[in-house]
Amino acid sequence: MLSGSPVKAACWYLSNSDIQGALYCLLRGHELELVVSVCLSIQIKNPSFKMGLIYLAWRCVGNREWDIAIETLDLCPGTENEKIAICVNCELSTEEKNFLHEKVRKVIFYYFIHLIKNMGLLVTEEILANFLYSPILSIFVL
Repeated sequence: MLSGSPVKAACWYLSNSDIQGALYCLLRGHELELVVSVCLSIQIKNPSFKMGLIYLAWRCVGNREWDIAIETLDLCPGTENEKIAICVNCELSTEEKNFLHEKVRKVIFYYFIHLIKNMGLLVTEEILANFLYSPILSIFVL
């Protein structure tokens, strides 16, 4: 890493079977696509994978590719907060915004249901069905 080549450093770590060290070098060198590719190719989902996906999604946001950012975050569970933040911060036309919100509508719905259950409130199937298709949910994703 000292010579300025995170890819070479990652290759060295991989040659010693140190996957986490390789991922760390790639993350530090902002080689986010490589982090995601390595994790997907060896089928691991560790914190480095999640961090790489989140950074890559925000890079997509910086390039005004909000839909790709959401699709990127779909590769890893537990990224609901980032999806909500992307929806809140996107600068799109009304039609494009509605399309993006529909992509994450169910994710946000299940995230709020999880929060409600953690608060100890009883949630019935009827309440779930009514809540999923109610206009009030659109308030949360605007």
